[in-house]
Amino acid sequence: MDNISNEVIKNLIEIGEKPCISIYLPTIQKGKETEQNTIRFKNMYRKAEEILDSSYGLSKFEINDILRPAKKLIGEYPFWQHQSSGLAVLITPDSFNTYRLPIKFKEFINIEDRFHLKPLLPLLTENDNFYILAISQNNIRFLGGTRFNVSEIELEEAPFSLRDILKEMDFE
Repeated sequence: MDNISNEVIKNLIEIGEKPCISIYLPTIQKGKETEQNTIRFKNMYRKAEEILDSSYGLSKFEINDILRPAKKLIGEYPFWQHQSSGLAVLITPDSFNTYRLPIKFKEFINIEDRFHLKPLLPLLTENDNFYILAISQNNIRFLGGTRFNVSEIELEEAPFSLRDILKEMDFE
């Protein structure tokens, strides 16, 4: 999963190159169905070619030059096997950025004078951290997370269970 920060968004807003191609896709994370990721992206690639040809009047050579990194991405099997819930691909004649993100996007393509960044805005809000202390008879765990993931935090010198704590107590 990639991170989108305020700084990244600011840099994307300030890009002055035209055209700005914004592609958003839902992606499948596991199993044989991950092959659909490549198929969806190929379809969006073709739509981008059509729009650049019809709306911008670019030659085939210019279109191929702009979309060369996207075409190369289609054949990168490992990239498509390691996805999050959604993929954002942002292309200009001089830049190519991909973001694997925890948001399931609708299939969408936009080619304008600037990037379409509205689908990314939820990533900039309400991303507070939280912690969970999970105690049971046989296990004690400390978890830290955000709204997108939760992971265990290793505690040094902490008891592993309630039994470990009760062993040290002297009952009369």
